[in-house]
Amino acid sequence: MSGGRRAQSAVASVTTADRRARFGAPSSSSSTGSTLDALDWFDRYSLVSKQLGADADNNPRHSLKVRSVQEEFYAKILEEEAKMGRTEKVVAAFRKLREGVTSSNIHDEFAIKVYEHSVDVCLDVDDSTGELIKSLAQLIGTIYPGAEAHIPETNPDKNHSLTRRSEMSKLYLLYVISTPPTQVPTEPRRPSTAPPSRPQSARDPQLPRRPLHGDINEIMKIYRALPTHIRETEDVQFAMDIFWVLRSDLDYVRFGMLWRKMGTREKTIMKIV
Repeated sequence: MSGGRRAQSAVASVTTADRRARFGAPSSSSSTGSTLDALDWFDRYSLVSKQLGADADNNPRHSLKVRSVQEEFYAKILEEEAKMGRTEKVVAAFRKLREGVTSSNIHDEFAIKVYEHSVDVCLDVDDSTGELIKSLAQLIGTIYPGAEAHIPETNPDKNHSLTRRSEMSKLYLLYVISTPPTQVPTEPRRPSTAPPSRPQSARDPQLPRRPLHGDINEIMKIYRALPTHIRETEDVQFAMDIFWVLRSDLDYVRFGMLWRKMGTREKTIMKIV
């Protein structure tokens, strides 16, 4: 063999070995059941929303509608997060897992754990607002109420599973509160008959003022749907304090006090809108 061919063969050998080490590809002597790298492993599963019903039914081992598959998938996410940190790949994997959990319509400790973890990851990964809000909305509107109704009172883990409900409710409320409606009222403000306390521009009386807060009907709908013991928590009351400050034409002093009390997560969710 010439020197050039030997060099090419050596490079090919190293490349193959590197790929096997990196992706877990089976060698010629290994069995077909060799472990795949997390990247390849995640790609084996498609979004439930894009999966044909017959295909999912005929291949239950590859369907995220199945709880055992969901648990295995979640374990792989934990491995990936431990190795690579919270990344866009982890966000995408959680999207697949959440769809599977939702499609199974089982609201229990596992479902809560998956959705809460998804929120945590999305808060730490840039440009994940869409997945963050979908996680929070499903968690607050469906997962928690379903779990509270179906987890037996005798289950010692019931209270533990719901310990973060007030925190997650606060985050969702803060997002909705700090997202002004895309449309403003069409009716112009009536010009005041009182003498102006400051110079007014020619457009002041004519333009409707855009609210500093979200849709009040949506905010109150979310708030009133919460159980009384959750509405009365410090977390939820804090979110509603923010709302009333914005509702009252922005009390800068009061808002500044509340802002200084916020943690990084609360500030993050208010600044992503």
